Amino acid sequence: MKQRTDHKGAYLGLALGVFLFALTLKNTEIAANGIKKGLGIATNTLIPALFPFLVFSNLALQSNALDILKKLLARPAHFFFGLSENGTVALLLGWLCGLPIGTVSAITMLKNEQIGREEFDRLFLFSGIPGTGFLIGAVGTTLFGSREVGFALLFAVLLSSTFTGILLKLIRGNITERPSSQATAPIALPFHTQFTAAVRGAFSTVLEITGFVLFFSAVAECVKAIAEAAALPSIASILAIGLLGLTSGIYAAVLAFAPEIAFCLCAFFAGFSGLSICLQLFSIAVSARPKIGPYLLAKLSQGVLSFLFAGLYLTLRKPILKTTTDSFFAAGSMPWSTTPIFTCSLTFLLLVFFLTLIGSLKLKLVTFLRVEK
Repeated sequence: MKQRTDHKGAYLGLALGVFLFALTLKNTEIAANGIKKGLGIATNTLIPALFPFLVFSNLALQSNALDILKKLLARPAHFFFGLSENGTVALLLGWLCGLPIGTVSAITMLKNEQIGREEFDRLFLFSGIPGTGFLIGAVGTTLFGSREVGFALLFAVLLSSTFTGILLKLIRGNITERPSSQATAPIALPFHTQFTAAVRGAFSTVLEITGFVLFFSAVAECVKAIAEAAALPSIASILAIGLLGLTSGIYAAVLAFAPEIAFCLCAFFAGFSGLSICLQLFSIAVSARPKIGPYLLAKLSQGVLSFLFAGLYLTLRKPILKTTTDSFFAAGSMPWSTTPIFTCSLTFLLLVFFLTLIGSLKLKLVTFLRVEK
């Protein structure tokens, strides 16, 4: 039987490839500068912030370190989102650690048959938000000079994600699919094996994400140059940049607009998260073959909701906003790594690390005593 060829997909891929090739060929130096900026983001921001969280979340999934939190939060997560206990862990890691931890956790659970496909598809639509340290420290404290603004941005994104999860439950009901009854429990491996596997997996994920960051940084610089040459309105070029990449869009909005407008645009970009992150997540979850249409609709909805919540915050709170031209995103250090939310998150995951170590040593001791008897 002949396989059916997707001619539309082939033509779209060819057209996109030709367009991107012509775009980067015509703007070679600009694309190179974009890649340099992407390298700065990756080495100074992305890898230091993401890598430890990926390692510790991988360890948490390989152990029973989150069992207590899972049981405490399972009922609320089931009531509001219709999730199972295991799905609650993926949601917690996604909200606490930021993108792409939730998706990595969900795809790992799906492979281990700890959650079903129905639950994975639901988690994929709303469990990922930008990192808390990034929103509070990098955007709030560094760009707006106010930690309160960063918290407001975080709560706007969390509320939009929560609303999406509740709406999905109202439309689709509780998760009814259960993992296969023939699924075997994960083999309890020694701690050193768990740790080395967690580091390998985290590094592979970070390397993959870095590739997307470099590519979309180059494309964003080219799009910006074309928009300036065509004398397009600032809002058009910045929306295009923000839809392509979260970090570039936020920084461009802060540079171009008044603080109140920039804040609302930052909320929209944070809720949507950008096509770069979208494709990163699809690359991570390629074995599950998630559908891009529902994902883009859900993330656009979260972007709009975040925008509205940000506007509501400005109306009710009436904060005095100011912005800075600090080139943090292109150059920078990680001043936000000392913020309380980042420190608390890292401390929590260090606790997971030690609980995993203790659990592994306890299991090893019990096994040794049984053998001796």
